[in-house]
Amino acid sequence: MLLTSVLCLVAFNGAAKSAGAGTFQEAQAAFSKQQYDQALQLLESLEKGGKVTPDVRRLKIKTLAKSGKPLDALTEYENLTQPGGKDDGPLLREVALGFITSLLKDMRDQM
Repeated sequence: MLLTSVLCLVAFNGAAKSAGAGTFQEAQAAFSKQQYDQALQLLESLEKGGKVTPDVRRLKIKTLAKSGKPLDALTEYENLTQPGGKDDGPLLREVALGFITSLLKDMRDQM
């Protein structure tokens, strides 16, 4: 009986991990297709399920930056990095480009 319970728990845990990996891959695919809202929804479902890995955070940061939410991207970036820790230069560059892009878009809208 105990062995059966342990085996069921292990099987359930493996299925949950693979489902999380599938959702992450779906989010990556949506990001690649520039479907940022869909990617954010998938990433948030991973967060709600407790599947927050550094890769999930990085993709969320990139998605927020590309979708015109650089302030949210910066907040997520601060959650990813440890205070006094080493910065992720390429990721931080994408956040900075998100700020620049949103400002340029705003300037074009004003003209």
